[in-house]
Amino acid sequence: MDSLNLPLAVTLAVLAAYWLGRVIRAARSRLAPRVTYWAAPGLGALLLAPLLDVPALFGVGAGLMLLAETGRRRSCRPAAAPVALSA
Repeated sequence: MDSLNLPLAVTLAVLAAYWLGRVIRAARSRLAPRVTYWAAPGLGALLLAPLLDVPALFGVGAGLMLLAETGRRRSCRPAAAPVALSA
């Protein structure tokens, strides 16, 4: 198992910060980012690909990141309003 090199770590940190910023921005706009959550396992797969020496895992991670990026236009819907319970 190889060690994580600096360029990969910086790239993954930038991708994670970008994803977190998008989720925060959607939350402030009271939107529910449904497909955006596919980016978390995508980042994990991108991180594990060089560590486990499995090139196919990089493709899976890139695909999940692409799904999270392209699906955001259709998936950002207003969050459901809380239901008031009356007794």
